[in-house]
Amino acid sequence: MNKQNRAQIAHLTRLSTIAALTGLALVTATTLSGARTADAADRPGTPNNVTAIVQGAASGRAPSIRVHWNNTATEDVCFEFNTTMNASPADLGAGCVDHGNGSDEYVFEGLQPQATYCFQVRARNWNGGNPQSGLVSDAFSFKACATTDKLPTPPRALNSPAGTTMGDHALFPAGDTQPTYISSTLGGSMTAAAAAATPTPVSHLH
Repeated sequence: MNKQNRAQIAHLTRLSTIAALTGLALVTATTLSGARTADAADRPGTPNNVTAIVQGAASGRAPSIRVHWNNTATEDVCFEFNTTMNASPADLGAGCVDHGNGSDEYVFEGLQPQATYCFQVRARNWNGGNPQSGLVSDAFSFKACATTDKLPTPPRALNSPAGTTMGDHALFPAGDTQPTYISSTLGGSMTAAAAAATPTPVSHLH
């Protein structure tokens, strides 16, 4: 074997080694990125037109927010959320919701007053009742945010000071010699001190 032949063999060996290493690198990259990730076309569509609306809080009840979205998936799906409260992650415990009822909305209850909540939605393939292993949307939707109201101030008690008859009156029905007491205190009852006091007649019923 002459010198030229040896040089050609060495060159071919180097090319073969480079090709082998390149192929290994491509396989490794596919394993790390592509093999674990389904193609976007195989995934349920990302919901859009997401809105978040604060519900009117009844007296003494915590605020709630109704989140609504437009379902773009053609598969049988449920929906899950990425949520924050005042820009910090917040697990509101919704899970994967709205499967099969077609309402495309969910009400988050028991929220904090005067707090800003943001919601992103994605679809998850129902996968025959096993959504934990179902494919999800390629991305979460855009954010929809809402700020809850301040809780209403409870009414102030109107009890009269002890030992006074403020707000307490007596009515004398026709033919009745004993007055009927009316009290403005909450619950309609009078204190012992008020009952013992001399009432002020305000009218006679005839």
